[in-house]
Amino acid sequence: MGDGRVGEKCPEGAKEELRWSYKICIPPSVYDPSDDTYLILDYLERNGHLVKGASVLDIGTGSGIISLLSSQLGAKRVISIDISQQACEATSYNAKKVLDEKSAVIDVIMSDGVRAIRKGSHFDLVLMNPPYLPEGEKTGDLSLDRALEGGATGAEVSISLLTGISETLSGSYTLLLVASSLGNAEKVMHAIRSLSYIVSIESERKYFFETLYLIKGEKVE
Repeated sequence: MGDGRVGEKCPEGAKEELRWSYKICIPPSVYDPSDDTYLILDYLERNGHLVKGASVLDIGTGSGIISLLSSQLGAKRVISIDISQQACEATSYNAKKVLDEKSAVIDVIMSDGVRAIRKGSHFDLVLMNPPYLPEGEKTGDLSLDRALEGGATGAEVSISLLTGISETLSGSYTLLLVASSLGNAEKVMHAIRSLSYIVSIESERKYFFETLYLIKGEKVE
């Protein structure tokens, strides 16, 4: 799977906060789980059959909270990927702290998208809450900006990740990802369809400033 593995420690300066049902380590440069993250978590809890016994790939894992839930819902194995070393360290730390011997081991890999995944690998379920905000005012933290901004229109990072997934993975699998009206969700959905997925919107949440969509793509081979 590649050699981007990292150690198990919570980065200095991180805070420990209660998110969903977990008290987790969240470094200042790592995305703090929010409504978009909870859109995936809620769906997984209501559709546990998708996770139980499945091999799960969590791309852009951040704090690792989606991987934690996947493991506790009965996944056979969980691979968590992030380009940020702090995110990988936090995920490893959180997994060690939260999971018990009944949970699937979470294997954390530092990688830009699926570049560290061997071509032809198979997963049953791919989960992704990608950065989707259009480029704008910077936070001053390069890692945090990278976790928030999805490109000029907000869709570019999602489309790049989707292309990499489609070119790397083999066999049939289910993809779940978050898109936002702020980040050109229609463009993201068009890209998924163009990559030969069967696409559906599983849930959405409307706020005064944006609408979040949970999109499911079924790859059948």
